[in-house]
Amino acid sequence: MAKASSTAPASRATDNASLGNPTLAETAFTELKKKIIAGQLAPGTPLRLEGLKVSLGIGFTPLREALTRLTGEGLVEVNGQRGFRVAPVTLEKLQDTIQRRIEIEALALTRAMERSNEDWEARIIANFHRLSRRKAIDPDTGLVSPAWDSAHRDFHFSIVEGCDSEWLLYFWQLLFDQAHRYRQIAVTHGMPYRDDHTEHQRMVDALLDRNLEEALAASRNHIESTYKVVLKVLPEIT
Repeated sequence: MAKASSTAPASRATDNASLGNPTLAETAFTELKKKIIAGQLAPGTPLRLEGLKVSLGIGFTPLREALTRLTGEGLVEVNGQRGFRVAPVTLEKLQDTIQRRIEIEALALTRAMERSNEDWEARIIANFHRLSRRKAIDPDTGLVSPAWDSAHRDFHFSIVEGCDSEWLLYFWQLLFDQAHRYRQIAVTHGMPYRDDHTEHQRMVDALLDRNLEEALAASRNHIESTYKVVLKVLPEIT
């Protein structure tokens, strides 16, 4: 079964052996990506190599590799002669992200249902159960709980995983991360929590019934519902 990956399934153009220490590059990539998606690094924040070297304890070469990979994923931009910065958030980018996510998820979901089996069903049910037992908001911080966040990603991935296409899963992950970033930033700006348990339940029921039309409708509704909530606070974060 194909697994989600942080790099494209095709061979990467950069030879890891030439990086000196690919483990450090991967560490920098993972840490910076986590901070950007979580909203800990605000849109437009300069990503200066000197500061990152101190804060992460990682050298310039692996940092440049990490920032180049993040640029390819649309989370970082090259800011002219001033180096790198966290990619800004805009209404246009959000709309494009949401629409493309709907389309890619529909393709992956359709393929997954064509190839569905009991193991696929079991993973969906197990991940839905785990997600249902997690509290979405951490009472200590008022932000999205890391435990819920992890379970939420696992649940959605288990649905599309059955498509058995590395490229579809790669693009699905890019778009999921982009949409998740907007939601996380919106939460830090006071976006009210939206209880989407019923939406998740609708998706599960349609999938187990092998009702493709209802599953696609439930998927679209779920993604668009989050978009509508984020839209209410977007002017405050752009």
